[in-house]
Amino acid sequence: MLKRVISALIAVPILLIVMYLGGIFFTLGIGFLIYLGLIEYHTMLEKSGLKPLKALNYCAAAAVIIAAYLGNLQLLTIIIILFFIILFIFLIFNYTKHDLKDLFYTFSGLVYVAFLFSYLIIIRLHLHKGLMFLILIIACVWVNDSAAYFVGSYLGKNKLCPEISPNKTVEGSVGGIIGALIVAFIGGLILDFNFIHSLVIGLVTGILGQFGDLAESILKRYFKIKDSGNFMPGHGGVLDRFDSILFTVPLLYYYLLLFMN
Repeated sequence: MLKRVISALIAVPILLIVMYLGGIFFTLGIGFLIYLGLIEYHTMLEKSGLKPLKALNYCAAAAVIIAAYLGNLQLLTIIIILFFIILFIFLIFNYTKHDLKDLFYTFSGLVYVAFLFSYLIIIRLHLHKGLMFLILIIACVWVNDSAAYFVGSYLGKNKLCPEISPNKTVEGSVGGIIGALIVAFIGGLILDFNFIHSLVIGLVTGILGQFGDLAESILKRYFKIKDSGNFMPGHGGVLDRFDSILFTVPLLYYYLLLFMN
């Protein structure tokens, strides 16, 4: 517990400073997290005997980060499509060294880590009030996680997904969603947007945040590991700490873009 507290006290101020600075500083910060996340992901694959195409993944991730920095969603889409094609071309000439599993998991790593993470950059740099919305989203997700943990610890009786994450409960899940809704409504009062927007942001962060956490649990259970890494002592790796955010930011970006900007 002490390690968790110390790690949080160090990490949270750094994150807030980099978010406030924005621009190239925030982009480089998220790029660093993407790089660490890909290392964790590749390590999981290699421990299970797979051979991810790491160099191609890092190059494609760099291109994704540049596209996000520019705010060019068309370029981002083109990069994902081109990467998929390039992987197959690479496999054609290296079929004796790699197979379709290597290709599939390599591509999944780019989408899961680099592509989803890149929407943090897009929201911060290319949305009106992007900084405030990003702080709100992260606050909703983290309160969701914390409320789910504490409510589940004290009131949890009914298991949510025992085959995937034995400690998660239905009561904890509901508590997490309520926590996210409370933060979203407070954010609505501060940022002056209406009840419906608060409801959507709270539900998306509360529900999809938990699905993101469960998705990471599936990966860890499949690859038979406890944590994806040790980036934050007591919290695990980058993917452990940010798994709940990854599923929420792309969808909320488009919601904010279409209905609130």
